[in-house]
Amino acid sequence: MPKAGQDAEQEIVAEFVACVLCNLYGIEGFESHAYRYIFGYVETENPPMMVQKVMKVLAEVEKCSKLILENANVESLKRITA
Repeated sequence: MPKAGQDAEQEIVAEFVACVLCNLYGIEGFESHAYRYIFGYVETENPPMMVQKVMKVLAEVEKCSKLILENANVESLKRITA
């Protein structure tokens, strides 16, 4: 459930981007937390509606992920994954 001042779509995008980055760099164990967090912002018990809401933000997730990766300092990323 969104807190005052939070936008549900922005929260879903941010959490999904974090998931993408964790996955890319081999960080594990975040999936169940991320699912619960995103589910809390979807505001529906209907699984097809949940999928629809998540699909709605995937283009934004892609844009944000690309922006981060394109501007990342390669050396600092190597230290994270080492």
